[in-house]
Amino acid sequence: MGARFRDGGQNVDVRGVAREVLDRMGLFGAVKRQNTTETGTGFVDADGRVTAELPSDGPDGATAELEELRGDLARTIHDHLPPGVVSIHGDSIETVTDSAEAVRNVTSSGRELLCDLLVVAEGVRPTTRDRTFTADDVTRTDLDVTMVFGTIPRTENDDNRWRWHTTTRGRQVHLRPDRHGTTRAVLSFSPGDDLTGLDRKEALARLRDRYADAGWQTRRVLDAFDTSEDHPHLSTDQAGDREAHTGRPYRAPAT
Repeated sequence: MGARFRDGGQNVDVRGVAREVLDRMGLFGAVKRQNTTETGTGFVDADGRVTAELPSDGPDGATAELEELRGDLARTIHDHLPPGVVSIHGDSIETVTDSAEAVRNVTSSGRELLCDLLVVAEGVRPTTRDRTFTADDVTRTDLDVTMVFGTIPRTENDDNRWRWHTTTRGRQVHLRPDRHGTTRAVLSFSPGDDLTGLDRKEALARLRDRYADAGWQTRRVLDAFDTSEDHPHLSTDQAGDREAHTGRPYRAPAT
C-alpha cells in the first residue's frame, strides 16, 4: 500500500460489466462527471498532421463514454465509501493464512487483519497476489511492450483528442487531455526494454537514445519527463488465472 492515497495515473476506460457495477453502486453519474474531456482519437504524422480520426462513439468507441483518470476514478469511489470502511496507507500485506473461519493477514508493520474475504486488485507487478497464489494458479504472458507514462504541461496547441503518433521500430508517442489543465503523455515501444531497477537518469537516457529520431512531439515529452513527478515505466504482461480464488482469497483480473 502506498504511503498516501494515490491521485495520479493514466486513463481508465470503463466498459461492459464495469458500467453496470458503477450503476449498481450508484456512482455512474459521479464517475461520468470526472471524464477526462477527451472527444476522440487522431492519428498524426511526424509533422502533426491528422491522417485518420476515430470519434468518440458511445460507450465502446476508441474513447469510451466513461474515460477517467485512474486517480479520479479511485478518488470518486473512495469518497463515496459508506461509514465504517477503513482505509490504510503506508502498510502492506506480508503473509496470508487462509482457514475455514477467516483469512488472517499480517502486514509489514505487524498489524493483524482478519477478514471474511480478501480481494487482491493489483496491476502487472503484484506483490500480494504472489503471496496468495502459486505459480500454478496464474499464467503470465510477456507482451514485450514497454510503456512510459508522465504528466506534462499543457500547451495552447493541445486539444481534446487523443493524439497518437506511430513511427518506425515499434515506437509510439501518445498525448491525451485531462480535466486538470495538464496533458498525459505515453511513450510505448516494442520490442520492450526492461527499465525496472534503473534510476531516473539512466532510464530517461535510454529513452532519449531510443526516441532520438521519432519526430513529432517526442522532444517535448522527453524534456517534460525530466521534471515530471510521475513517470512510471511499465513492461506489460498479461496475467491469466487457472483459478481466480483459493478459498477465501480472490484475485480480481488485471492485465
